[in-house]
Amino acid sequence: MTPKRYTDEQRRTFTELFGRNIRDFWCNFTGFNVVKFDEDIVKPADGVSTRQKLQKDWGDSAVTLVVGLMG
Repeated sequence: MTPKRYTDEQRRTFTELFGRNIRDFWCNFTGFNVVKFDEDIVKPADGVSTRQKLQKDWGDSAVTLVVGLMG
């Protein structure tokens, strides 16, 4: 199995948007840990999706970034 990676551009964008290092949410075997990201950064209210909260608070670029990291 090839370890998952993120690009330098994704790393920079992540830090610019969220003020944290992407490595805090990354595993080389499983990739982006969206559950930890959701709990530590996004913190959506009940009934609000992570995508909705990202869109509202950080905009389209955040949604595109996170979807790309999960893919």
